[in-house]
Amino acid sequence: MATDKVRAAARRIEQFYRRFSDSFGRQEAQTHARVYLRGLMLAEGRKNVEAMALQFAAHPDGGSVGRNEVLTLQKFLTNSPWDCGDVQREIQAVFGEELAPRADEWSIGVVGVFDGSSFVKRGAHSVGVKRQWCGRFGKTENCQVGEFLVGVTPAGCVALDQQLYLPAEWAQDKQRRQTARVPEGITYQSQTQIALELYRRTRANGHVQFDWVTADSYYGNNGDFLDELESFDQKYVVETCASTTFWTVDPAGQVPAYSGQGRPPSQARREAIRSGKAIADALKPPAWRPLKLRDGEKGPLVFEFARVRVWSVRHRKPGPPVWLIFRRSLERIRKSNTTSRMPTHRRRWNRWRWSPGHAGGWKNTSKKARGNWAWPTTKPGAGRVGIII
Repeated sequence: MATDKVRAAARRIEQFYRRFSDSFGRQEAQTHARVYLRGLMLAEGRKNVEAMALQFAAHPDGGSVGRNEVLTLQKFLTNSPWDCGDVQREIQAVFGEELAPRADEWSIGVVGVFDGSSFVKRGAHSVGVKRQWCGRFGKTENCQVGEFLVGVTPAGCVALDQQLYLPAEWAQDKQRRQTARVPEGITYQSQTQIALELYRRTRANGHVQFDWVTADSYYGNNGDFLDELESFDQKYVVETCASTTFWTVDPAGQVPAYSGQGRPPSQARREAIRSGKAIADALKPPAWRPLKLRDGEKGPLVFEFARVRVWSVRHRKPGPPVWLIFRRSLERIRKSNTTSRMPTHRRRWNRWRWSPGHAGGWKNTSKKARGNWAWPTTKPGAGRVGIII
């Protein structure tokens, strides 16, 4: 990087720090925050507290930095009473001022992404650590899990809010909580409950309004999660499973007529309920439309899409009307045992999700697309559209 660019970046970082410094309270805490920021960005090798303090801290009397400066920085990180919520609100304000206006550069506006991220640990003492699903490695590992809400625009992505997931056994173990200094007010919440809490906090702060939110099937399969988003009239795109069922006709018209005897029927007949896979299997060729997503290294990246109007099944009862959207990739292959040697198309169903940060939008998340299915639904009404993928 050129010298002028380095200096410009340094000035920008200093401005960034000053915007957040008041959130840390006393002057000493603000100084420690600056040391920690510089250490994260500039320290070489392992970025632990000792290395950061020895390289970037200053002795109060101008002498050499030693053990005391290391301990005070460690105390700032573990015991300092500053409120992380103040910092997070300021981050959201920066996003709303600097990145959200750039959302006009694409058609989907400001997008919020719900996602959990795992952090592998070797011991048993880190807060919330246990053997649980680790999405980073796609298997069960000894790890911590955090829930994140990320804001996305063409100008960049920002972690707007986050919270550590505390498993039930941790939440109920008073000794472990005390040892790890878990605040008393923290109780067990499922990951989807935490995600909704992040969403509510971000909305309440007033700096960010999402045009769309998106999440994977862990959230998309949770009816309570979708109910909450709909209560805010929030447009959403979420992934769901192949076995998810839908009404293929309006369930309001499937309630049997009253025969005049007994209690009038109130439940819709379930003959018209189909799984997403069954609905896709029944689609005719004209239902599919090819769309170019982006240019790849080997030419245009093209997929076929189809959509079907259905009604969701929510808590074993009729849910809102939705659009069910499918995507399939097409591979041109040759059959070695045919006489015509004409190329044919082999259809592969891919697990996918809407990825606003990915060039072109759609992102294939299957490993080898071996029969994996995923689809979105769209919840209409008063301009509201929600998509379940």
